[in-house]
Amino acid sequence: MAGNIGREVKKIMGEYAQPQKPRLKPSDFRNEHLLLMAFNRELVHTIIPKDQSDRTTFRRLGVWAVGEYQQGRFTAETLNSILLSAWEAAGPRSRNPAAVFLTILKNEMGYKP
Repeated sequence: MAGNIGREVKKIMGEYAQPQKPRLKPSDFRNEHLLLMAFNRELVHTIIPKDQSDRTTFRRLGVWAVGEYQQGRFTAETLNSILLSAWEAAGPRSRNPAAVFLTILKNEMGYKP
């Protein structure tokens, strides 16, 4: 009987536990390739892609976001706020965090895939 309680506690904790907020480090901004790799790493750790389509979408999103940063339209804080949006979309009750995240980006950032 005690084993069942332990499993229930773990289940509840798993539902409410959320990974640490993603954040790019200053060393990630040394060049475009490092920034793209770091951005994608943080995004994939925040929202785990379900299939190849999600991985492709995240890769294209990373190229877009880093390109906007390189052109001076986005700041480092903008990139971090995009990752924070992913973290919020990946909440414990989210059924499809990738779709929620992309909807947020389309509405708030003007992202057009």
